[in-house]
Amino acid sequence: MISGKCFAVKKKASKGIKNIFNGHQKRELLEFNSILRGHHPSNTICTDSVIRKREKLYFDLKEEEFRQARFDELINLAYYIQKKGIDVTFFELPSNVLSDFFNTSYLSNYEKSVVTLDSNFRLIRIKSELSMENYSDIDHLNSSGAEIATNEIISQISRDSWK
Repeated sequence: MISGKCFAVKKKASKGIKNIFNGHQKRELLEFNSILRGHHPSNTICTDSVIRKREKLYFDLKEEEFRQARFDELINLAYYIQKKGIDVTFFELPSNVLSDFFNTSYLSNYEKSVVTLDSNFRLIRIKSELSMENYSDIDHLNSSGAEIATNEIISQISRDSWK
């Protein structure tokens, strides 16, 4: 049981899963991302200006291919953990406009992988409609967005635990 408000997710699953599949990224993007790992409370609100300043860091994602072998490794690890008697849950938190930077083939393969996850494991996808006011930049939730997402995760876990 979860008590109080907690930011249960240290790293956005959607980005985390995508990072698993992207074995190589531009060095500048890696350095930038290392600064932003985990939730950092922020009241910053994403604007078009913020997006324009940072979008160059994401342009290389258009060339990325979905790495099925990395996804298979993730699934195998999840099955291994599950066989040890541990419940496996995947979280996919929303991202602002990150998907705009991936090509359609990557996004299609990513969605197929999410369907696979959902058919074999517990998957929590945040369904709340969030606006730019709930993000601090291209990909990251700000404090108001993190609170909305956290409350939805808590609600889904609580609801599912009574089944």
